[in-house]
Amino acid sequence: MCKVLDLEARYHKVEAPAAATHELLHFLLGMGLGWISVPALSVEAAQLQLEQPEGLQITALTGAVGTVGSSIVVPAFLALQASAAPHFRSVAATSAATVAHMAHHHDTATAHLLTNVAADHFTIADIDLWVRIALAAHLLATLLGASLSHATVGGASVVLYLIAFLGSLAANLQRLAAMPWALSAGGNFTALVCALLGVWQQPGGEARISVGGYFGLLALVVLAAAASYILLRRRRSAAAALDLSPTSLMKRSPSSVMAEQPGGDGGGGASGGGSASLSLWPLPRFATHAEVALCTATNALVQTLCWVMIGFFVPFAANHAAGGVREGSVLLGYTAEMSTVAVFVGSVCSAYLPNAALHCWATMAAMLACFFAVAALAFGAHLPAPCPLLQCARFIDGLVTPLLYRRAGEAFDGGEKQAVTQWQGCCSIVFTATLTWAAVAVVKSGAMGS
Repeated sequence: MCKVLDLEARYHKVEAPAAATHELLHFLLGMGLGWISVPALSVEAAQLQLEQPEGLQITALTGAVGTVGSSIVVPAFLALQASAAPHFRSVAATSAATVAHMAHHHDTATAHLLTNVAADHFTIADIDLWVRIALAAHLLATLLGASLSHATVGGASVVLYLIAFLGSLAANLQRLAAMPWALSAGGNFTALVCALLGVWQQPGGEARISVGGYFGLLALVVLAAAASYILLRRRRSAAAALDLSPTSLMKRSPSSVMAEQPGGDGGGGASGGGSASLSLWPLPRFATHAEVALCTATNALVQTLCWVMIGFFVPFAANHAAGGVREGSVLLGYTAEMSTVAVFVGSVCSAYLPNAALHCWATMAAMLACFFAVAALAFGAHLPAPCPLLQCARFIDGLVTPLLYRRAGEAFDGGEKQAVTQWQGCCSIVFTATLTWAAVAVVKSGAMGS
Protein backbone atom coordinates (compact mmCIF):
# COMPACT_ATOMS: atom_id res chain seq x y z
CA MET A 1 0.00 0.00 0.00
CA CYS A 2 2.84 2.40 0.78
CA LYS A 3 4.20 1.84 -2.71
CA VAL A 4 0.87 2.85 -4.19
CA LEU A 5 0.75 5.95 -2.00
CA ASP A 6 4.26 6.80 -3.14
CA LEU A 7 3.12 6.45 -6.74
CA GLU A 8 0.18 8.75 -5.96
CA ALA A 9 2.51 11.43 -4.60
CA ARG A 10 4.79 11.16 -7.61
CA TYR A 11 1.83 11.32 -9.98
CA HIS A 12 0.41 14.47 -8.35
CA LYS A 13 3.83 16.09 -8.36
CA VAL A 14 4.87 15.27 -11.92
CA GLU A 15 1.81 14.62 -14.08
CA ALA A 16 -1.59 15.26 -12.47
CA PRO A 17 -3.60 18.04 -14.14
CA ALA A 18 -6.99 18.92 -12.71
CA ALA A 19 -9.84 16.51 -13.25
CA ALA A 20 -11.58 19.14 -15.37
CA THR A 21 -8.60 19.20 -17.75
CA HIS A 22 -8.65 15.43 -17.93
CA GLU A 23 -12.32 15.40 -18.90
CA LEU A 24 -11.92 18.34 -21.28
CA LEU A 25 -9.23 16.55 -23.29
CA HIS A 26 -11.48 13.53 -23.72
CA PHE A 27 -14.42 15.77 -24.57
CA LEU A 28 -12.42 17.59 -27.27
CA LEU A 29 -11.16 14.28 -28.63
CA GLY A 30 -14.73 13.01 -28.77
CA MET A 31 -15.71 16.01 -30.89
CA GLY A 32 -13.48 14.68 -33.64
CA LEU A 33 -14.71 11.09 -33.40
CA GLY A 34 -18.49 11.30 -33.48
CA TRP A 35 -21.17 12.59 -35.82
CA ILE A 36 -19.55 15.47 -37.66
CA SER A 37 -19.31 14.84 -41.41
CA VAL A 38 -22.76 13.24 -41.72
CA PRO A 39 -24.66 16.02 -39.87
CA ALA A 40 -22.63 18.52 -41.87
CA LEU A 41 -23.91 17.01 -45.13
CA SER A 42 -27.44 17.06 -43.73
CA VAL A 43 -27.18 20.76 -42.87
CA GLU A 44 -25.49 21.65 -46.18
CA ALA A 45 -28.00 19.68 -48.26
CA ALA A 46 -30.10 22.85 -48.51
CA GLN A 47 -27.27 24.50 -50.43
CA LEU A 48 -25.97 21.41 -52.21
CA GLN A 49 -29.31 20.56 -53.82
CA LEU A 50 -29.22 23.97 -55.52
CA GLU A 51 -25.65 23.57 -56.78
CA GLN A 52 -25.05 19.88 -57.49
CA PRO A 53 -26.36 17.96 -60.54
CA GLU A 54 -28.29 15.43 -58.41
CA GLY A 55 -30.64 18.15 -57.18
CA LEU A 56 -33.14 16.99 -54.55
CA GLN A 57 -31.73 13.47 -54.75
CA ILE A 58 -28.33 14.44 -53.33
CA THR A 59 -29.37 13.66 -49.72
CA ALA A 60 -30.57 10.15 -50.60
CA LEU A 61 -27.54 9.31 -52.70
CA THR A 62 -24.97 10.51 -50.18
CA GLY A 63 -26.92 8.74 -47.46
CA ALA A 64 -26.87 5.48 -49.39
CA VAL A 65 -23.10 5.68 -49.85
CA GLY A 66 -22.78 6.47 -46.15
CA THR A 67 -24.66 3.26 -45.39
CA VAL A 68 -21.91 1.34 -47.19
CA GLY A 69 -19.38 2.90 -44.81
CA SER A 70 -21.43 1.99 -41.75
CA SER A 71 -21.91 -1.57 -43.03
CA ILE A 72 -18.14 -2.08 -43.19
CA VAL A 73 -17.87 -1.15 -39.53
CA VAL A 74 -19.75 -4.22 -38.27
CA PRO A 75 -17.43 -7.00 -39.58
CA ALA A 76 -14.36 -4.82 -38.91
CA PHE A 77 -15.48 -4.21 -35.33
CA LEU A 78 -16.18 -7.89 -34.67
CA ALA A 79 -12.80 -8.92 -36.11
CA LEU A 80 -10.82 -6.33 -34.16
CA GLN A 81 -12.74 -7.04 -30.97
CA ALA A 82 -12.03 -10.75 -31.27
CA SER A 83 -8.30 -10.13 -31.74
CA ALA A 84 -8.11 -7.67 -28.83
CA ALA A 85 -10.54 -9.39 -26.45
CA PRO A 86 -8.01 -11.17 -24.17
CA HIS A 87 -5.99 -8.00 -23.49
CA PHE A 88 -9.16 -5.90 -23.30
CA ARG A 89 -10.70 -8.09 -20.60
CA SER A 90 -7.45 -8.43 -18.68
CA VAL A 91 -6.83 -4.69 -18.40
CA ALA A 92 -10.48 -4.02 -17.52
CA ALA A 93 -10.57 -6.61 -14.74
CA THR A 94 -7.20 -5.50 -13.38
CA SER A 95 -8.17 -1.82 -13.32
CA ALA A 96 -11.56 -2.45 -11.71
CA ALA A 97 -10.09 -4.73 -9.05
CA THR A 98 -7.35 -2.26 -8.14
CA VAL A 99 -9.69 0.71 -7.87
CA ALA A 100 -12.21 -1.28 -5.82
CA HIS A 101 -9.47 -2.39 -3.43
CA MET A 102 -8.25 1.18 -2.92
CA ALA A 103 -11.76 2.46 -2.32
CA HIS A 104 -12.50 -0.29 0.20
CA HIS A 105 -9.22 -0.44 2.10
CA HIS A 106 -7.79 3.04 1.83
CA ASP A 107 -9.51 6.23 0.67
CA THR A 108 -11.65 7.50 -2.19
CA ALA A 109 -9.06 10.08 -3.28
CA THR A 110 -6.58 7.37 -4.22
CA ALA A 111 -9.31 5.37 -5.96
CA HIS A 112 -10.30 8.46 -7.97
CA LEU A 113 -6.69 9.03 -8.95
CA LEU A 114 -6.30 5.46 -10.15
CA THR A 115 -9.60 5.69 -12.02
CA ASN A 116 -8.27 8.69 -13.96
CA VAL A 117 -4.97 6.97 -14.66
CA ALA A 118 -6.80 3.85 -15.81
CA ALA A 119 -9.10 5.94 -18.00
CA ASP A 120 -6.11 7.47 -19.78
CA HIS A 121 -4.52 4.07 -20.24
CA PHE A 122 -7.76 2.30 -21.17
CA THR A 123 -9.09 4.96 -23.56
CA ILE A 124 -5.95 5.54 -25.56
CA ALA A 125 -4.34 2.11 -25.39
CA ASP A 126 -7.24 -0.24 -25.97
CA ILE A 127 -9.15 1.68 -28.64
CA ASP A 128 -6.13 3.44 -30.11
CA LEU A 129 -6.72 1.96 -33.56
CA TRP A 130 -10.37 3.06 -33.52
CA VAL A 131 -9.35 6.58 -32.56
CA ARG A 132 -6.72 6.90 -35.26
CA ILE A 133 -9.01 5.60 -38.00
CA ALA A 134 -11.89 7.87 -36.96
CA LEU A 135 -9.70 10.98 -36.69
CA ALA A 136 -8.06 10.30 -40.05
CA ALA A 137 -11.41 9.64 -41.74
CA HIS A 138 -13.06 12.79 -40.36
CA LEU A 139 -10.04 14.96 -41.11
CA LEU A 140 -9.90 13.70 -44.70
CA ALA A 141 -13.67 14.15 -45.10
CA THR A 142 -13.69 17.74 -43.80
CA LEU A 143 -10.64 18.72 -45.84
CA LEU A 144 -12.23 17.25 -48.98
CA GLY A 145 -15.39 19.18 -48.20
CA ALA A 146 -13.40 22.38 -47.71
CA SER A 147 -11.54 22.10 -51.00
CA LEU A 148 -13.48 19.89 -53.44
CA SER A 149 -17.10 19.81 -52.30
CA HIS A 150 -18.45 20.77 -55.75
CA ALA A 151 -16.25 18.40 -57.78
CA THR A 152 -18.15 16.03 -60.06
CA VAL A 153 -17.28 13.12 -62.33
CA GLY A 154 -19.75 12.31 -65.08
CA GLY A 155 -22.49 14.27 -63.36
CA ALA A 156 -21.95 12.54 -60.00
CA SER A 157 -20.79 14.36 -56.88
CA VAL A 158 -18.12 11.79 -56.09
CA VAL A 159 -16.38 13.92 -53.44
CA LEU A 160 -19.62 14.29 -51.49
CA TYR A 161 -20.13 10.53 -51.74
CA LEU A 162 -16.64 9.98 -50.37
CA ILE A 163 -17.32 12.42 -47.52
CA ALA A 164 -20.50 10.52 -46.64
CA PHE A 165 -18.63 7.20 -46.72
CA LEU A 166 -15.77 8.41 -44.51
CA GLY A 167 -18.04 10.26 -42.10
CA SER A 168 -20.39 7.33 -41.58
CA LEU A 169 -17.47 4.92 -41.18
CA ALA A 170 -15.83 7.08 -38.51
CA ALA A 171 -19.01 7.93 -36.59
CA ASN A 172 -20.14 4.32 -36.40
CA LEU A 173 -16.73 3.31 -35.07
CA GLN A 174 -17.52 5.51 -32.07
CA ARG A 175 -21.02 4.06 -31.93
CA LEU A 176 -19.69 0.54 -31.37
CA ALA A 177 -16.37 1.06 -29.59
CA ALA A 178 -16.26 0.99 -25.78
CA MET A 179 -15.66 4.69 -25.28
CA PRO A 180 -15.77 6.60 -21.97
CA TRP A 181 -18.58 9.03 -21.28
CA ALA A 182 -16.57 12.17 -22.03
CA LEU A 183 -15.70 10.92 -25.52
CA SER A 184 -19.32 10.10 -26.32
CA ALA A 185 -20.47 13.46 -24.93
CA GLY A 186 -17.98 15.26 -27.15
CA GLY A 187 -19.19 13.34 -30.20
CA ASN A 188 -22.80 14.29 -29.48
CA PHE A 189 -21.84 17.93 -28.91
CA THR A 190 -20.32 18.11 -32.40
CA ALA A 191 -23.77 17.64 -33.91
CA LEU A 192 -24.87 20.76 -32.04
CA VAL A 193 -21.84 22.62 -33.40
CA CYS A 194 -22.85 21.60 -36.95
CA ALA A 195 -26.37 22.91 -36.36
CA LEU A 196 -25.26 26.23 -34.86
CA LEU A 197 -22.82 26.81 -37.71
CA GLY A 198 -25.68 26.15 -40.11
CA VAL A 199 -27.94 28.65 -38.33
CA TRP A 200 -25.22 31.26 -38.72
CA GLN A 201 -24.41 30.30 -42.32
CA GLN A 202 -28.03 30.14 -43.61
CA PRO A 203 -27.58 27.47 -46.35
CA GLY A 204 -30.22 27.56 -49.07
CA GLY A 205 -30.76 31.29 -48.59
CA GLU A 206 -28.28 34.15 -48.51
CA ALA A 207 -25.43 31.96 -47.34
CA ARG A 208 -22.75 33.84 -45.40
CA ILE A 209 -20.06 31.32 -46.36
CA SER A 210 -19.79 28.61 -48.98
CA VAL A 211 -20.09 24.88 -48.41
CA GLY A 212 -16.31 24.71 -48.57
CA GLY A 213 -15.99 27.36 -45.85
CA TYR A 214 -18.41 25.45 -43.65
CA PHE A 215 -16.36 22.26 -43.93
CA GLY A 216 -13.18 24.25 -43.37
CA LEU A 217 -14.47 25.38 -39.97
CA LEU A 218 -15.33 21.79 -39.08
CA ALA A 219 -11.82 20.72 -40.10
CA LEU A 220 -10.54 23.00 -37.32
CA VAL A 221 -12.70 21.06 -34.85
CA VAL A 222 -11.14 17.78 -35.99
CA LEU A 223 -7.65 19.28 -35.74
CA ALA A 224 -8.42 20.34 -32.16
CA ALA A 225 -9.49 16.74 -31.46
CA ALA A 226 -6.23 15.46 -32.95
CA ALA A 227 -4.27 17.83 -30.69
CA SER A 228 -6.19 16.48 -27.68
CA TYR A 229 -5.33 12.96 -28.77
CA ILE A 230 -1.63 13.82 -28.85
CA LEU A 231 -1.82 15.37 -25.37
CA LEU A 232 -3.60 12.31 -24.00
CA ARG A 233 -0.94 10.05 -25.46
CA ARG A 234 1.73 12.16 -23.79
CA ARG A 235 -0.09 11.82 -20.47
CA ARG A 236 -0.19 8.07 -20.93
CA SER A 237 3.52 8.02 -21.72
CA ALA A 238 4.22 10.04 -18.58
CA ALA A 239 2.11 7.65 -16.52
CA ALA A 240 3.96 4.70 -18.04
CA ALA A 241 7.27 6.32 -17.13
CA LEU A 242 6.04 6.53 -13.52
CA ASP A 243 4.95 2.89 -13.74
CA LEU A 244 1.31 3.90 -13.21
CA SER A 245 -0.43 1.62 -15.69
CA PRO A 246 -3.33 -0.39 -14.21
CA THR A 247 -1.45 -3.65 -14.81
CA SER A 248 1.66 -2.56 -12.93
CA LEU A 249 -0.44 -1.04 -10.14
CA MET A 250 -2.21 -4.35 -9.80
CA LYS A 251 1.11 -6.11 -9.37
CA ARG A 252 1.93 -3.73 -6.50
CA SER A 253 -1.36 -4.44 -4.72
CA PRO A 254 -1.95 -7.31 -2.30
CA SER A 255 -2.57 -10.63 -4.03
CA SER A 256 -5.89 -10.92 -2.24
CA VAL A 257 -7.44 -8.21 -4.42
CA MET A 258 -8.26 -10.51 -7.28
CA ALA A 259 -9.80 -13.01 -4.92
CA GLU A 260 -12.16 -10.31 -3.66
CA GLN A 261 -13.54 -9.60 -7.14
CA PRO A 262 -16.12 -11.65 -9.01
CA GLY A 263 -14.53 -12.99 -12.15
CA GLY A 264 -11.11 -12.30 -10.67
CA ASP A 265 -9.42 -14.69 -13.05
CA GLY A 266 -9.14 -11.87 -15.57
CA GLY A 267 -12.08 -13.10 -17.60
CA GLY A 268 -13.88 -9.78 -17.66
CA GLY A 269 -16.29 -10.40 -14.83
CA ALA A 270 -15.26 -7.36 -12.78
CA SER A 271 -17.95 -4.77 -12.50
CA GLY A 272 -17.41 -1.84 -14.79
CA GLY A 273 -14.98 -3.84 -16.88
CA GLY A 274 -14.52 -4.07 -20.58
CA SER A 275 -16.74 -5.41 -23.27
CA ALA A 276 -17.99 -8.96 -23.32
CA SER A 277 -17.29 -10.96 -26.46
CA LEU A 278 -19.86 -10.17 -29.13
CA SER A 279 -20.87 -12.05 -32.25
CA LEU A 280 -23.78 -11.86 -34.67
CA TRP A 281 -23.87 -15.63 -35.10
CA PRO A 282 -24.40 -17.67 -33.07
CA LEU A 283 -26.64 -15.21 -31.29
CA PRO A 284 -25.33 -13.98 -27.92
CA ARG A 285 -27.33 -15.26 -24.98
CA PHE A 286 -28.81 -11.86 -24.18
CA ALA A 287 -30.23 -11.45 -27.71
CA THR A 288 -33.37 -13.39 -26.79
CA HIS A 289 -33.91 -11.49 -23.53
CA ALA A 290 -37.36 -9.89 -23.86
CA GLU A 291 -36.21 -6.39 -22.95
CA VAL A 292 -33.18 -6.55 -25.22
CA ALA A 293 -35.19 -7.93 -28.14
CA LEU A 294 -37.86 -5.22 -27.82
CA CYS A 295 -35.34 -2.39 -27.50
CA THR A 296 -33.19 -3.74 -30.34
CA ALA A 297 -36.15 -4.06 -32.73
CA THR A 298 -37.49 -0.64 -31.79
CA ASN A 299 -34.06 0.94 -32.11
CA ALA A 300 -33.46 -0.60 -35.54
CA LEU A 301 -36.82 0.69 -36.77
CA VAL A 302 -36.22 4.15 -35.28
CA GLN A 303 -32.77 4.48 -36.81
CA THR A 304 -34.03 3.35 -40.22
CA LEU A 305 -37.01 5.69 -40.21
CA CYS A 306 -34.94 8.66 -39.04
CA TRP A 307 -31.73 8.39 -41.04
CA VAL A 308 -33.07 6.68 -44.17
CA MET A 309 -36.79 7.03 -44.82
CA ILE A 310 -37.41 10.48 -43.33
CA GLY A 311 -33.91 11.72 -44.16
CA PHE A 312 -34.23 10.77 -47.84
CA PHE A 313 -37.80 12.06 -48.24
CA VAL A 314 -37.54 15.37 -46.39
CA PRO A 315 -36.00 17.40 -49.29
CA PHE A 316 -39.03 16.54 -51.44
CA ALA A 317 -41.39 17.22 -48.55
CA ALA A 318 -39.81 20.65 -48.03
CA ASN A 319 -40.05 21.37 -51.76
CA HIS A 320 -43.79 20.61 -51.82
CA ALA A 321 -44.49 22.31 -48.48
CA ALA A 322 -42.76 25.56 -49.42
CA GLY A 323 -43.97 25.63 -53.03
CA GLY A 324 -40.63 25.71 -54.86
CA VAL A 325 -37.03 24.53 -54.88
CA ARG A 326 -35.52 27.80 -53.65
CA GLU A 327 -38.10 28.25 -50.91
CA GLY A 328 -37.89 24.53 -50.10
CA SER A 329 -34.12 24.80 -49.69
CA VAL A 330 -34.51 27.52 -47.08
CA LEU A 331 -37.08 25.40 -45.25
CA LEU A 332 -34.85 22.33 -45.54
CA GLY A 333 -31.95 24.25 -44.00
CA TYR A 334 -33.95 25.25 -40.92
CA THR A 335 -35.44 21.76 -40.67
CA ALA A 336 -32.05 20.04 -40.80
CA GLU A 337 -30.62 22.37 -38.16
CA MET A 338 -33.61 21.82 -35.89
CA SER A 339 -33.33 18.05 -36.27
CA THR A 340 -29.60 18.10 -35.48
CA VAL A 341 -30.21 20.17 -32.34
CA ALA A 342 -32.92 17.66 -31.36
CA VAL A 343 -30.46 14.77 -31.71
CA PHE A 344 -28.13 16.51 -29.26
CA VAL A 345 -30.98 17.17 -26.83
CA GLY A 346 -32.10 13.54 -27.10
CA SER A 347 -28.55 12.34 -26.44
CA VAL A 348 -28.36 14.44 -23.27
CA CYS A 349 -31.80 13.27 -22.14
CA SER A 350 -30.89 9.63 -22.74
CA ALA A 351 -28.04 9.95 -20.23
CA TYR A 352 -30.22 11.30 -17.42
CA LEU A 353 -33.78 10.10 -17.94
CA PRO A 354 -34.82 7.13 -15.81
CA ASN A 355 -35.60 3.93 -17.67
CA ALA A 356 -39.28 4.34 -16.80
CA ALA A 357 -39.33 7.38 -19.10
CA LEU A 358 -37.92 5.48 -22.09
CA HIS A 359 -40.93 3.72 -23.60
CA CYS A 360 -40.34 1.56 -26.69
CA TRP A 361 -43.93 1.65 -27.93
CA ALA A 362 -44.25 5.42 -27.46
CA THR A 363 -40.96 5.94 -29.29
CA MET A 364 -42.06 3.70 -32.15
CA ALA A 365 -45.42 5.45 -32.41
CA ALA A 366 -43.76 8.88 -32.48
CA MET A 367 -41.38 7.83 -35.26
CA LEU A 368 -44.12 6.26 -37.37
CA ALA A 369 -46.25 9.40 -37.04
CA CYS A 370 -43.28 11.53 -38.17
CA PHE A 371 -42.60 9.20 -41.08
CA PHE A 372 -46.16 9.20 -42.39
CA ALA A 373 -46.34 13.00 -42.13
CA VAL A 374 -43.08 13.50 -44.04
CA ALA A 375 -43.91 10.80 -46.61
CA ALA A 376 -47.33 12.35 -47.27
CA LEU A 377 -45.75 15.76 -47.87
CA ALA A 378 -43.02 14.23 -50.04
CA PHE A 379 -45.61 12.64 -52.33
CA GLY A 380 -47.46 15.96 -52.65
CA ALA A 381 -50.32 15.53 -50.19
CA HIS A 382 -51.98 18.74 -49.06
CA LEU A 383 -51.78 18.82 -45.28
CA PRO A 384 -52.66 21.72 -42.96
CA ALA A 385 -49.71 23.97 -41.97
CA PRO A 386 -47.21 21.90 -43.97
CA CYS A 387 -44.07 23.90 -43.07
CA PRO A 388 -44.52 23.81 -39.26
CA LEU A 389 -45.68 20.19 -39.54
CA LEU A 390 -42.48 19.23 -41.36
CA GLN A 391 -40.30 21.00 -38.82
CA CYS A 392 -42.13 19.47 -35.86
CA ALA A 393 -41.87 15.99 -37.38
CA ARG A 394 -38.14 16.39 -37.97
CA PHE A 395 -37.58 17.71 -34.45
CA ILE A 396 -39.48 14.83 -32.87
CA ASP A 397 -37.66 12.16 -34.87
CA GLY A 398 -34.30 13.69 -33.98
CA LEU A 399 -35.26 13.87 -30.32
CA VAL A 400 -36.30 10.22 -29.92
CA THR A 401 -33.55 8.68 -32.07
CA PRO A 402 -30.86 8.43 -29.34
CA LEU A 403 -33.15 7.54 -26.43
CA LEU A 404 -33.13 3.74 -26.38
CA TYR A 405 -29.43 2.87 -26.47
CA ARG A 406 -29.02 2.84 -22.70
CA ARG A 407 -32.21 1.10 -21.65
CA ALA A 408 -31.65 -2.38 -23.06
CA GLY A 409 -28.40 -2.95 -21.19
CA GLU A 410 -29.62 -1.81 -17.78
CA ALA A 411 -30.59 -5.34 -16.78
CA PHE A 412 -26.96 -6.45 -17.16
CA ASP A 413 -23.71 -5.63 -15.38
CA GLY A 414 -20.19 -4.74 -16.43
CA GLY A 415 -18.95 -5.71 -19.86
CA GLU A 416 -22.20 -7.43 -20.79
CA LYS A 417 -24.05 -4.10 -20.57
CA GLN A 418 -21.60 -2.68 -23.11
CA ALA A 419 -22.05 -5.76 -25.31
CA VAL A 420 -25.83 -5.25 -25.32
CA THR A 421 -25.36 -1.66 -26.51
CA GLN A 422 -22.98 -2.83 -29.22
CA TRP A 423 -25.45 -5.55 -30.22
CA GLN A 424 -28.13 -2.91 -30.67
CA GLY A 425 -25.79 -0.84 -32.79
CA CYS A 426 -24.83 -3.77 -35.02
CA CYS A 427 -28.45 -4.80 -35.53
CA SER A 428 -29.59 -1.28 -36.42
CA ILE A 429 -26.70 -0.87 -38.89
CA VAL A 430 -27.54 -4.15 -40.63
CA PHE A 431 -31.28 -3.41 -40.71
CA THR A 432 -30.73 0.14 -41.97
CA ALA A 433 -28.36 -1.05 -44.71
CA THR A 434 -30.96 -3.58 -45.88
CA LEU A 435 -33.73 -1.00 -46.36
CA THR A 436 -31.58 1.88 -47.63
CA TRP A 437 -31.64 0.73 -51.21
CA ALA A 438 -35.42 0.37 -51.21
CA ALA A 439 -35.67 4.01 -50.16
CA VAL A 440 -33.16 5.01 -52.87
CA ALA A 441 -35.26 3.16 -55.45
CA VAL A 442 -38.32 5.18 -54.40
CA VAL A 443 -36.35 8.43 -54.68
CA LYS A 444 -34.91 7.49 -58.08
CA SER A 445 -38.31 6.46 -59.42
CA GLY A 446 -39.34 10.13 -59.63
CA ALA A 447 -42.62 9.55 -57.85
CA MET A 448 -41.86 12.43 -55.48
CA GLY A 449 -40.42 14.76 -58.10
CA SER A 450 -36.99 15.35 -59.54
